[in-house]
Amino acid sequence: MSSEQPPAGKAIGNVGILDIREAQEEALSGIGAIGNVGMILYSPATAGWVTRLSAGNVGCTLQVPAGASVMTGTETWSRTSIEGKEPLRLVVTGQLLLHPHVPRESLERNLESLAVVGEVTSPDHLAGVIRAKARDVTGRLTAYPWVEGGRFFADKVTLDGRFLEDLGEGSEIVALGGVSAPEVLDDELLRSKVSSLYIGGRLHCREENLAALRSRLHGRSPSPRTTAVPAGFEAVEGRLRLDMAALGSLPGRRLYCTGLVEVEAEVDAAALEEAVDALQPTRLLIAPAHLEGVLTERCNLLQARAVFYEGELWHIEEESEGKDELLPSRFEWLDGKATLLVRGDLRIAADIDPRVLADRLHKVHNLGRIVCTPEQMGALQARLGLDEGQLKARAAADRRKGQEGKGERDGIHNVGYLRL
Repeated sequence: MSSEQPPAGKAIGNVGILDIREAQEEALSGIGAIGNVGMILYSPATAGWVTRLSAGNVGCTLQVPAGASVMTGTETWSRTSIEGKEPLRLVVTGQLLLHPHVPRESLERNLESLAVVGEVTSPDHLAGVIRAKARDVTGRLTAYPWVEGGRFFADKVTLDGRFLEDLGEGSEIVALGGVSAPEVLDDELLRSKVSSLYIGGRLHCREENLAALRSRLHGRSPSPRTTAVPAGFEAVEGRLRLDMAALGSLPGRRLYCTGLVEVEAEVDAAALEEAVDALQPTRLLIAPAHLEGVLTERCNLLQARAVFYEGELWHIEEESEGKDELLPSRFEWLDGKATLLVRGDLRIAADIDPRVLADRLHKVHNLGRIVCTPEQMGALQARLGLDEGQLKARAAADRRKGQEGKGERDGIHNVGYLRL
């Protein structure tokens, strides 16, 4: 997102990159204040303005030639990416990955200068060129090992039986995006086909293959964040909702779940016992209280959070758009009590009596953000179960919201890249 220059006296805030390299004095003098800016790019011609601007909470400032290109996302350069181009002056604020087959001579000839605020990852044989071209480095320069005939993957690679069969003996693999090995592999085949494994991202595999994969890690490979599906379990990716119908079509009796697990109120303990021997959530388990006993037997709750709810479940999800509001009318139609689970943003209507909250809510599990009046806060705190989110008093929150809203009306806010 970008924007034109702001009107006189206007504020600029919440900007990823503010580029004033070619800004005219009229535009710069019209800025009232600058706040929450990740980086300010300036040129020799505008250097004097860096200290004259009323800027607060700025991550860094960087002097860059006016004609330099700014790379903000993630980009991979292949053999042809830089060949035949005019001398390039580049500012990397995102991530630049160099394929091992980028010609060294093209890089030396066509990359004139480099400033790195983000990250540049290159093979060993190009690292010297990158360092020689780099004039300003506040980010990271990373080199990965490379031998001719190796296999390079900029994105995540999936290791399965077919992939291994197609590999030559003793292959050396560079996987900058991580490795996923979702099925149990033949360890002997794995060790014979893969002699070296450099992993730049995460490793997801089966516990049965973890030792073999670790034994193949290159000596310079970062230690990858690892998720291993326990031996004997079937992996369930993403969200799992268990109702009576779903119990009859599970992929196995021992389930390892990477996403949210929800057990519907209609499920009875006997049916769950019959269908599931073990259930291992890695994020959050939500289930009715009458299933707490059987699920406690079948789940390792030391490795996951669990919400066992009484009465009706009011679930404010983190994926909800905007902010939800709890209104008095919700209680008028409530039969008994409710359990409130907040994973997103929830505003409690100011006209809800705190005694209603205390009397009608069995538990409040806050994993997100709740805004309420100071009087309501006491009632909510008395019912808190999981308490890993934010609980804000409405008076302070509303003042801040008003200030933010005024700023948004009077200036430019929430911009990824703003060039004046």
